[in-house]
Amino acid sequence: MYGILSLILGSYILHPVQVLFDYPLPFMTLGLAGFFKDKNLIAAAIAVLGRFTFHFISDVVFWGSNALEGMPPYLYPLIYNASYLAIDGLICIVILTLIPVNQIYSILNKNSIHSH
Repeated sequence: MYGILSLILGSYILHPVQVLFDYPLPFMTLGLAGFFKDKNLIAAAIAVLGRFTFHFISDVVFWGSNALEGMPPYLYPLIYNASYLAIDGLICIVILTLIPVNQIYSILNKNSIHSH
């Protein structure tokens, strides 16, 4: 939803594939975390890595010509995306370690069984 909202509120469109790789697909990959329900830290890392992959590919293919003179077109997107997504990933991991996620799951499951 965030990717679509970003697309609507302020986007720069070069190509239809670039739109997919910059807006909906990176944020859809965050859903990959759901496949790792019992492994929260791995889930967060995989989700952020998926998002990084789409942003990185888009930046190299569509924005690589904007790299600084003499800089390979893959280096700037690598540094740029890794810098802010690493922070996002660390924030997610810190939050997941502080919140008792497993206890919340068990409470919710217990309540859903009793409500039927």
